[in-house]
Amino acid sequence: MKIQKIFKKLLILQKITSINKIMNKNIAIWILSILFLFLLLNAYSLKNMLLQLDNKIIWETTNARVEWNISFVARVDTGAQTTSIHAENLKIKNEETDIKKNIWKKINFTIVNNSWKKEIFTKIIKDVRKVKTSEWTELRYYVLMDILVKDTKKSVLVNLNNREEMNYKLLLWRNFLSEDFLIKINEK
Repeated sequence: MKIQKIFKKLLILQKITSINKIMNKNIAIWILSILFLFLLLNAYSLKNMLLQLDNKIIWETTNARVEWNISFVARVDTGAQTTSIHAENLKIKNEETDIKKNIWKKINFTIVNNSWKKEIFTKIIKDVRKVKTSEWTELRYYVLMDILVKDTKKSVLVNLNNREEMNYKLLLWRNFLSEDFLIKINEK
């Protein structure tokens, strides 16, 4: 009798062990499936993150569109505060001799890109600021313009400046770049 009881217990233990092995296999497969899905989702997220990051990395020069109409090869300049664009033929309706009294008036101007394509704009003067260059100090008009670089479009204050002698007719400065771009500098 004792042997039969021991034998029954052994059979029960064997069945339980077999069931545990099957359950352990199923649990292992379930865990591996979840782990695989997790890795797959993370790989997809990583790919999207890298694509987004690629849209945020720009070089010392980059392609830009101003007001959707005109393309520029723009120079990236992190040293100055505000974006600057080459502007000609500035005409202000009811212009005042005191330049600061022209704020909120309409200004007509022509911008010219690196290929000498011209586009005429009418904007509202939002500000007048003193700008120091290496050679002199001058007052410049500021207008709000839409600029697109890669997938990022921003409306920023742009100062109107005669950049005719400069290689780059558009300078992208901190007010456009901040919080959205990483600048990659060429190693020389």
